[in-house]
Amino acid sequence: MSIGKKRSDKRLYFLLILPSATILILTIGYPLINGIILGFHYYRLTDPARGVVFNGLQNFRMLLFGNRIFWISLYRTFLYCLGSTGVSFLFGFLIALLLYGPIRNRSLFRSLFLLPWVIPSTVVALLWLWIFNPQYGILNFLLKDLGLIIQFQSWLVNPSLALPSVILATSWKYFPFFMLMLLAGLETIPKELFEASTIDGATFFQRLRYIILPSLKEIIIIVTILEIIWEFQNFTIIWILTKGGPVYQTTTMGIQIYRTAFRNYDMGMGAAMGSLSLVAMLIFSLSYIKTLKFGEGD
Repeated sequence: MSIGKKRSDKRLYFLLILPSATILILTIGYPLINGIILGFHYYRLTDPARGVVFNGLQNFRMLLFGNRIFWISLYRTFLYCLGSTGVSFLFGFLIALLLYGPIRNRSLFRSLFLLPWVIPSTVVALLWLWIFNPQYGILNFLLKDLGLIIQFQSWLVNPSLALPSVILATSWKYFPFFMLMLLAGLETIPKELFEASTIDGATFFQRLRYIILPSLKEIIIIVTILEIIWEFQNFTIIWILTKGGPVYQTTTMGIQIYRTAFRNYDMGMGAAMGSLSLVAMLIFSLSYIKTLKFGEGD
């Protein structure tokens, strides 16, 4: 291929991606850069006379060394991400193992289990808001009929139950992602390994430990990191269920950024929080990319 032909192809590729790249820059790049810059400024909508004033690292110093709620929200975000990802993985893995076995109408069950993932987050939150209702919610009736509780619980108001309740609702929404990815991974494991283990008299737990988990290691790492990234920026389900309460028990970074910027009207401080969240997201994203390269290297 001639040099002129290569240059012509490069120009064609550039022209093809130019519209998409322009849209991404305008809708993602500009707001992102503008938000980072705003984090270095004092800007309160309740103080229009002062306007936008550059204050250097003051917002970040106040967040890191003088804002207790920031650290509480960071800790709650960690618990929320850890809990939601763990429960989603557990549900997804168990259902993937179930669907991998000799079960009738597997395609039908797979489609049914995918429903929570395709339902909008707003609808999911409203559904669980009804389930958790302390007066007529189905969860209270079910647990009381089973003898697991004596009296109805206020799941979203009780400080000790609010975060686990939100984690449960979120896990129900996202476990199909784990199920789908892990089921795809299970189907790539050679059947001969299971046949040989059966001949050797291996139990299910031995096959799980020595065949299934080692074969799914890379997939588990990748989907777990990706899920943590999604959970870190989750807002809708938490806001509809608890709005971050009670007493900051479910206040994640996304909730606190929204409160600071759009409830307290401190746009500069909210932008600074967003910038710190971006740093955390970049760490997880780089880990995700590194894991992908690790998997390709094998």
